[in-house]
Amino acid sequence: ARCLQVCYCGAECQKAAWKLHKKECVPPKPVDDVWELVYAAAISGNWKGVLEWESRMENLMENQTEDACLEVFEFFGQAHSLAFSSTADKDHALKSAKIEERRGNLLSKLGRFEDHGAALCTVGDTYFRVLGKLQDATRYYQTALDLAATHSLPSVECQACTGLAKIAIKDGRDEDGVEKLHTALAAASLVKDNVCFPALGVLQALTHILLKTDALDEVEPLVLHYRAEATTESEGGVSYWVVDSLLVSARLHEALGRPEDAEGELSALLDLMRANRKDVQSLAAACRELLRQASVDLKTLDPEVGSQELIKAVAAELAKLRMRSC
Repeated sequence: ARCLQVCYCGAECQKAAWKLHKKECVPPKPVDDVWELVYAAAISGNWKGVLEWESRMENLMENQTEDACLEVFEFFGQAHSLAFSSTADKDHALKSAKIEERRGNLLSKLGRFEDHGAALCTVGDTYFRVLGKLQDATRYYQTALDLAATHSLPSVECQACTGLAKIAIKDGRDEDGVEKLHTALAAASLVKDNVCFPALGVLQALTHILLKTDALDEVEPLVLHYRAEATTESEGGVSYWVVDSLLVSARLHEALGRPEDAEGELSALLDLMRANRKDVQSLAAACRELLRQASVDLKTLDPEVGSQELIKAVAAELAKLRMRSC
């Protein structure tokens, strides 16, 4: 059909369907007009507006520069990611991963190997965390790791090893997971730019898994390192990393029989949360999950928990800890 949205097996079928189809059979907009509509929707976060034109994605990339094609991939991939966040439809997550893989292949063609490695890890993350396909995730992480070895890319090595470690831990291969995390941590120390971010992700995974073992003496210097990196990253405020590092530190002190030090960490967290209520509100969902993982009692909290409720939960946990140490 002239709208380029419907196909028919022949002229007779097309004529038979015309009475129903003619009201919506509108000639397609020129590519430049579609590009403007997609761009406007993408920068405003309107994923529905972007996906409305998904059938024209290939058309948008015809006779375009590589940079423009990368932008098209980014727009539609991000739109599917937002759609998944809004609908929990895993089909959107899969489409986002497929588009990111194509974007990565183009980045490789352009010689942007570090960006290609990051794209591979992003695809691996989607297959692991969202789709639960560990074999596929392993393949993407391993490809990224091989790329990192070939081109000496510590940031990609860090991301790939962290992903492989999480898969190993999920499979019950804790020793392999810890070994991979130590490799990731060493790679993170070689990243010249934005050192905190890769190191924090690795430190979080490493401290959480080691806290489940009896190697508490080995964990302590890592927790101190994690705490320092998180404080640097947040510039003295509240962030996801700060909340987690303080909770981890408190758990470690309690496990080592140092209740006063554990109280000090929770007290410091409570003071930070009270002083930065807006930041806590914006991190409410993530903070709630961290507190749940740290076995803080959240039974009385509503699912849509806010900063005040989170502060109360930490205060209650601190009070329980003080009672246990008396």
